[in-house]
Amino acid sequence: MSDRSFLPGEQRPLFELPEGIAYLNVANLAPQLHSVRAAGEAALDRRGAPWTIGAEDWFTDVERLRGLFARVVGTDPEGVALIPASSYGMAVAAANLAGRTLTDLILGRSTALTALPWVGHRVRRWEPEPLRWLGVRGLYVAYRAADRAEHRGRPTTSPLARIADVVSGRH
Repeated sequence: MSDRSFLPGEQRPLFELPEGIAYLNVANLAPQLHSVRAAGEAALDRRGAPWTIGAEDWFTDVERLRGLFARVVGTDPEGVALIPASSYGMAVAAANLAGRTLTDLILGRSTALTALPWVGHRVRRWEPEPLRWLGVRGLYVAYRAADRAEHRGRPTTSPLARIADVVSGRH
Protein backbone atom coordinates (compact mmCIF):
# COMPACT_ATOMS: atom_id res chain seq x y z
CA MET A 1 0.00 0.00 0.00
CA SER A 2 1.41 3.40 -0.97
CA ASP A 3 1.48 6.53 1.15
CA ARG A 4 -1.32 8.72 -0.21
CA SER A 5 -0.95 11.56 2.30
CA PHE A 6 0.47 13.96 -0.30
CA LEU A 7 -2.15 13.63 -2.99
CA PRO A 8 -3.55 17.02 -4.11
CA GLY A 9 -7.11 16.13 -3.19
CA GLU A 10 -6.11 15.46 0.39
CA GLN A 11 -4.06 18.67 0.56
CA ARG A 12 -6.88 20.98 -0.54
CA PRO A 13 -7.93 21.91 3.02
CA LEU A 14 -4.46 23.35 3.59
CA PHE A 15 -5.18 26.08 1.01
CA GLU A 16 -7.86 28.72 0.64
CA LEU A 17 -9.44 27.37 -2.54
CA PRO A 18 -13.11 27.76 -3.38
CA GLU A 19 -14.99 24.59 -4.18
CA GLY A 20 -15.15 23.89 -7.89
CA ILE A 21 -11.74 25.38 -8.74
CA ALA A 22 -9.80 22.68 -10.53
CA TYR A 23 -7.32 24.66 -12.66
CA LEU A 24 -4.60 26.74 -11.08
CA ASN A 25 -2.24 28.96 -13.06
CA VAL A 26 0.78 28.75 -10.82
CA ALA A 27 3.27 30.12 -13.34
CA ASN A 28 3.51 33.35 -11.36
CA LEU A 29 0.79 33.34 -8.70
CA ALA A 30 -0.27 30.40 -6.64
CA PRO A 31 -2.58 29.83 -3.72
CA GLN A 32 -0.71 29.94 -0.43
CA LEU A 33 -0.93 27.45 2.37
CA HIS A 34 -2.91 28.74 5.33
CA SER A 35 0.27 28.39 7.42
CA VAL A 36 2.29 30.45 4.91
CA ARG A 37 -0.35 33.17 4.84
CA ALA A 38 -0.47 33.26 8.65
CA ALA A 39 3.34 33.51 8.81
CA GLY A 40 3.29 36.37 6.29
CA GLU A 41 0.61 38.24 8.21
CA ALA A 42 2.53 37.73 11.47
CA ALA A 43 5.67 39.09 9.80
CA LEU A 44 3.79 42.16 8.58
CA ASP A 45 2.38 42.72 12.07
CA ARG A 46 5.88 42.45 13.50
CA ARG A 47 7.32 44.87 10.94
CA GLY A 48 4.53 47.29 11.81
CA ALA A 49 5.92 47.51 15.36
CA PRO A 50 9.70 47.66 14.81
CA TRP A 51 10.36 48.61 18.45
CA THR A 52 9.46 45.04 19.35
CA ILE A 53 12.29 43.64 17.21
CA GLY A 54 15.52 43.28 19.13
CA ALA A 55 19.06 43.06 17.77
CA GLU A 56 19.19 39.33 18.49
CA ASP A 57 16.11 38.79 16.29
CA TRP A 58 18.11 39.71 13.20
CA PHE A 59 20.36 36.71 13.78
CA THR A 60 18.13 34.08 15.38
CA ASP A 61 15.57 34.24 12.58
CA VAL A 62 18.28 34.05 9.93
CA GLU A 63 19.98 31.08 11.58
CA ARG A 64 16.67 29.26 11.92
CA LEU A 65 15.84 29.88 8.25
CA ARG A 66 19.32 28.83 7.11
CA GLY A 67 18.89 25.58 9.01
CA LEU A 68 15.44 24.92 7.54
CA PHE A 69 16.57 25.65 3.98
CA ALA A 70 19.68 23.51 4.43
CA ARG A 71 17.44 20.59 5.40
CA VAL A 72 15.30 21.09 2.28
CA VAL A 73 18.28 21.03 -0.10
CA GLY A 74 20.34 18.54 1.91
CA THR A 75 23.34 20.66 2.81
CA ASP A 76 25.07 22.21 5.80
CA PRO A 77 23.55 25.50 7.08
CA GLU A 78 27.04 27.04 6.89
CA GLY A 79 26.77 26.75 3.11
CA VAL A 80 23.55 28.79 2.98
CA ALA A 81 23.61 32.59 2.69
CA LEU A 82 20.45 34.63 3.14
CA ILE A 83 20.47 38.09 1.59
CA PRO A 84 17.86 40.87 1.39
CA ALA A 85 18.09 41.22 -2.41
CA SER A 86 19.68 39.40 -5.33
CA SER A 87 21.76 42.49 -6.16
CA TYR A 88 23.52 42.15 -2.80
CA GLY A 89 24.22 38.51 -3.52
CA MET A 90 25.68 39.35 -6.93
CA ALA A 91 27.88 42.06 -5.37
CA VAL A 92 29.11 39.68 -2.66
CA ALA A 93 29.79 36.94 -5.21
CA ALA A 94 31.70 39.36 -7.47
CA ALA A 95 33.75 40.69 -4.54
CA ASN A 96 34.50 37.13 -3.42
CA LEU A 97 35.59 36.13 -6.92
CA ALA A 98 37.76 39.23 -7.27
CA GLY A 99 39.37 38.64 -3.87
CA ARG A 100 40.15 35.00 -4.62
CA THR A 101 41.52 35.95 -8.05
CA LEU A 102 43.73 38.66 -6.57
CA THR A 103 44.98 36.24 -3.92
CA ASP A 104 46.03 33.77 -6.61
CA LEU A 105 47.69 36.53 -8.65
CA ILE A 106 49.59 37.92 -5.66
CA LEU A 107 50.78 34.45 -4.67
CA GLY A 108 51.80 33.71 -8.27
CA ARG A 109 49.44 30.77 -8.65
CA SER A 110 48.26 29.68 -12.07
CA THR A 111 44.64 28.66 -11.44
CA ALA A 112 41.30 28.64 -13.23
CA LEU A 113 40.64 32.03 -11.65
CA THR A 114 43.81 33.60 -13.03
CA ALA A 115 42.86 32.36 -16.51
CA LEU A 116 39.56 34.28 -16.54
CA PRO A 117 39.15 36.88 -19.33
CA TRP A 118 39.43 39.95 -17.11
CA VAL A 119 42.82 38.94 -15.72
CA GLY A 120 45.51 40.87 -17.60
CA HIS A 121 42.93 42.56 -19.82
CA ARG A 122 44.39 45.55 -21.63
CA VAL A 123 42.12 48.53 -22.02
CA ARG A 124 42.53 50.79 -25.04
CA ARG A 125 44.16 54.07 -24.10
CA TRP A 126 41.36 56.23 -25.49
CA GLU A 127 37.84 54.91 -25.92
CA PRO A 128 35.71 56.35 -28.76
CA GLU A 129 33.00 57.60 -26.37
CA PRO A 130 35.06 60.57 -25.08
CA LEU A 131 35.74 61.54 -28.69
CA ARG A 132 32.02 61.62 -29.45
CA TRP A 133 31.44 63.68 -26.32
CA LEU A 134 34.18 66.12 -27.32
CA GLY A 135 32.69 66.37 -30.80
CA VAL A 136 29.21 67.15 -29.49
CA ARG A 137 30.56 69.66 -26.99
CA GLY A 138 32.60 71.28 -29.81
CA LEU A 139 29.45 71.62 -31.94
CA TYR A 140 27.62 73.28 -29.04
CA VAL A 141 30.49 75.74 -28.62
CA ALA A 142 30.51 76.50 -32.35
CA TYR A 143 26.74 77.04 -32.48
CA ARG A 144 26.85 79.29 -29.39
CA ALA A 145 29.64 81.37 -30.91
CA ALA A 146 27.69 81.63 -34.18
CA ASP A 147 24.53 82.64 -32.29
CA ARG A 148 26.44 85.34 -30.40
CA ALA A 149 27.94 86.69 -33.62
CA GLU A 150 24.54 86.79 -35.31
CA HIS A 151 22.94 88.35 -32.22
CA ARG A 152 25.57 91.13 -32.34
CA GLY A 153 24.37 91.98 -35.85
CA ARG A 154 26.11 89.66 -38.29
CA PRO A 155 23.92 89.93 -41.43
CA THR A 156 24.60 86.39 -42.74
CA THR A 157 24.90 82.94 -41.23
CA SER A 158 28.17 82.56 -39.35
CA PRO A 159 30.81 80.35 -40.99
CA LEU A 160 31.04 78.53 -37.65
CA ALA A 161 27.36 77.57 -37.94
CA ARG A 162 27.88 76.39 -41.55
CA ILE A 163 30.83 74.20 -40.53
CA ALA A 164 28.90 72.82 -37.53
CA ASP A 165 25.93 72.05 -39.81
CA VAL A 166 28.17 70.04 -42.16
CA VAL A 167 29.86 68.18 -39.28
CA SER A 168 26.53 67.36 -37.62
CA GLY A 169 24.96 66.25 -40.92
CA ARG A 170 22.32 68.97 -41.01
CA HIS A 171 23.40 70.14 -44.49
